[in-house]
Amino acid sequence: MTANTTNPDRPDYVRQEVLNSAPDLYLIHDLLAGTRRMHDNAGAYIPKWKDESESVWVKRAKCEQLYEGLGRTLSASVGKLFAVPPKLSAEMMEEEIEAHWDNIDAQGNKGSVAIKEFAADALADGYAVILVDHPQAPEGEVVTVASERALGLRPVWAFYQRGAVMSWRTDIVNNVERVTQLVLMEEGTENDGRFGVQPVTRYRVLFVADGVAQYELYRVVETSQVEFVLESAGVFRDRNGRTRDTLPIAVAYTGRTDAPLTAKPPLLAVAWANLGHYQQSCNLRFYRELAAFPQPTVKGALLDGNGDPANLRLGPMVLVQVAEGGEFRWTELSGSALDQVERGVLAKLQEMASMGMSFLARDTRGAETAEAKRLDAAAEDSTLATAAQAIEDAVNMALVHHAWYLGLSAEEAPVVALNRDYENVQLTPAHASAIAALVREGMPIRQAVSTLVIGGFLTATEDEIDLVTMEWEASRMGTEVRQLQAGQDVELVDSSDT
Repeated sequence: MTANTTNPDRPDYVRQEVLNSAPDLYLIHDLLAGTRRMHDNAGAYIPKWKDESESVWVKRAKCEQLYEGLGRTLSASVGKLFAVPPKLSAEMMEEEIEAHWDNIDAQGNKGSVAIKEFAADALADGYAVILVDHPQAPEGEVVTVASERALGLRPVWAFYQRGAVMSWRTDIVNNVERVTQLVLMEEGTENDGRFGVQPVTRYRVLFVADGVAQYELYRVVETSQVEFVLESAGVFRDRNGRTRDTLPIAVAYTGRTDAPLTAKPPLLAVAWANLGHYQQSCNLRFYRELAAFPQPTVKGALLDGNGDPANLRLGPMVLVQVAEGGEFRWTELSGSALDQVERGVLAKLQEMASMGMSFLARDTRGAETAEAKRLDAAAEDSTLATAAQAIEDAVNMALVHHAWYLGLSAEEAPVVALNRDYENVQLTPAHASAIAALVREGMPIRQAVSTLVIGGFLTATEDEIDLVTMEWEASRMGTEVRQLQAGQDVELVDSSDT
């Protein structure tokens, strides 16, 4: 469906900022989806060479699987934040709030599980949105304490990825810029017949009119043209019937933002490095496939059995006859070009590792010791810690909206605290082995040692990092010398036998 950028009277109208960010979000989500998605969208990521046939391009574009560097960095980020489950503290109405937290979205998901997925969306896209929906009693229904639970009248959290945000408006309220209108796209399915399902798209419009927060829900109906049917509308009220003058939403900005509902995805640089690695890996795999098969080379004219020109027939048992002075041979492709591509693949792998590590732990400063850098990994100027604070603030703002429905003030609202003890999440021996393998492939030893220190696998000062680096280099040189000497000894033995 083509994005609506020309008719601002339809709920599916898309702001220009959404269109501007779409290519980056497509790249991130394609990389996170994995190899099959990258193969399906190869036309967007693997350039076709001039004069390259379609069949050859398809083989080159889809011959390699994706190394999921972006996905691993995102998983490590979320893993650090939720290595210890978030803690919910409630001083008022504790029993009722904890019951709500155990099923925060009315779909059976515990709050700690739901906000973990919310955090992953926010870290991937740059921001994500929570809507604390306030259900309304059926028209004419008298709500009592006894019937409230039976009617399901409780706040329900809905989580939206950045891609669901279509448009918005802001106003200055009490000297603060607030979102006063927000349109969210909801895609789902509904039953069709006895066994089938069909897709359905809705647009939820949240807005403040005359100082009252309200909503409208439109369903998309496609006939000869796209139409929007108003399914429901209402006012956000608490359990006592009071209205509110702000939208019950919370936004977690994990990337740099200069305006509401805009932000740079914090892992975008890792995504581009991951794409570069994938592109070069496809070329390397393709070149290696070619290099595995020697190419026939003919100099001069081909002849048949009667000495006349003939077409070339190839095979292990086929005789190829050429004219006098001609030549036929099988030529192997040179490996020098492959070396350059392999270096490029390794460089992109190191770039991903470096960018991912710089996100997971704060950038180092030369004046600090390595131990201080490791201990400061959870400081407020850490990129991940800054994003974590934004996620925590958004969850706590959603809890304020939740508490408002229950009749509690912002000061009486429950509070959630995310994990900040990153020291408990360290590199494992398996990670160290993988880093050692990268060193054997050409990764600088000092970079490897620094990574092990930042990850908590080693404890070393800045001077000790240099010492460990020199010892590692000396050990590797010693191994190479011993291997060379062993080879020379074998040659001497062989020559003496002859």
